[in-house]
Amino acid sequence: MALDQSDLKTQIKSAMEAARAANPEDPDAALDAFADALATAIHNYTSAATVRVTAQVGEIAVSGTPAAQQNLFPILLSGELE
Repeated sequence: MALDQSDLKTQIKSAMEAARAANPEDPDAALDAFADALATAIHNYTSAATVRVTAQVGEIAVSGTPAAQQNLFPILLSGELE
């Protein structure tokens, strides 16, 4: 899924308003509530990202037993965040 910055902005604004409304007399509690909501919004935003990775054509040579193998050459990857 593509990242939607406007949705993140809306979630941050909502978190600020909710924290302020829930704790008008206790700025520390409001700050804690906002920090929790902000962390959740950022987590949800970044978790929704789609990352496409492409392995570049190269040599693949493995060594080891059938149950435990490793590649002898590095596999080059390129990617983009959508």
